[in-house]
Amino acid sequence: MIDGIKAAIFDMDGTLLDSLSVWDRVIAEFFGRVNMVPSKTFLDRVGHLSLREGAALLKESCGLDATVGRVIEDINERVARFYEYEVEAKPGVREYLTGMRSAGVRMCVATESSRKLAEAALGRLGLLDFFEFVLSCQENCTGKNTPGVYLEAAKRLGAAPGECMVYEDALYALTTARNAGFATAAVFEPHESRQDEMKRLADLYLEW
Repeated sequence: MIDGIKAAIFDMDGTLLDSLSVWDRVIAEFFGRVNMVPSKTFLDRVGHLSLREGAALLKESCGLDATVGRVIEDINERVARFYEYEVEAKPGVREYLTGMRSAGVRMCVATESSRKLAEAALGRLGLLDFFEFVLSCQENCTGKNTPGVYLEAAKRLGAAPGECMVYEDALYALTTARNAGFATAAVFEPHESRQDEMKRLADLYLEW
């Protein structure tokens, strides 16, 4: 940790949970509807987008006759079982959170996934009690390309942005938090190819 940090805001997918593979599976299922296979270029691009942006790109690429909101609902329905019964925490997460709690750091989760699924997964894994609350970007229709979810989390935690450490595995989200004045911790995740940039921007670089 860095001196002066009173609170921590954790991303969930790819940061706390080893869950990003399910998103590749879901994307493949959508493309399969129209007898297509997602290209590596598509997968790389969508991995750098918010959920809403990714759903919009999926709708366009597959020619889906549905609103972006409905595509998001469909995605959540497809991943629900995985979160409720299969997903595992990334190695080292529990020990790290235990240390943070012992140091008196207030913690929350800010996720692009639905709050219901996040709470189900974290609860099953025995991690939910580490956090004061879970915020979902889906509840205010904004993604992590804007800092709203981080600012709301900091407000609820009773800390200024500069007193909060944001933990993220995706460059676009880490950049948003840093530009909004938060301290940042980059968490290694192989789906993010730009690790050199993550290291450059982050105050901490972690491999659980």
